[in-house]
Amino acid sequence: HELRLMMVPSNYIGASFGYLREQVVSAHQPFVKIGEDAQRNPAWQTHNRKSLTVLVVGESARAENFGILGYNRDTTPKLNKEAGLIAFTNVHSCGTETAVSVPCMFSNLGRNHYSASKAKNEEGLLDVLKRAG
Repeated sequence: HELRLMMVPSNYIGASFGYLREQVVSAHQPFVKIGEDAQRNPAWQTHNRKSLTVLVVGESARAENFGILGYNRDTTPKLNKEAGLIAFTNVHSCGTETAVSVPCMFSNLGRNHYSASKAKNEEGLLDVLKRAG
């Protein structure tokens, strides 16, 4: 059934209308800023040593295959050696591909409400961090 829909020319017509509808709706939505009150804590300026945060993102990887999360093979040997490592376990990907998962995880929309057209009209976490300095 699905193969038939992929091969029938009407699929391309329907997909084109869906894409155009998303573009029109997106174009008429105001751009939403979030976290406008975000700022560095004043104590940040007095730190002798600046800190660096590295976020390792496995946006479309299967958590069940990560050694640091209990997989029986050591698939993450270097991560196992990192002091202060935090591995989150109760998380779900927004999609099975990077192009969907990464923008979604840094958006304010959440997994259940994310769409690329909505995300284009709203700031994300990286925008807030950049503005806050």
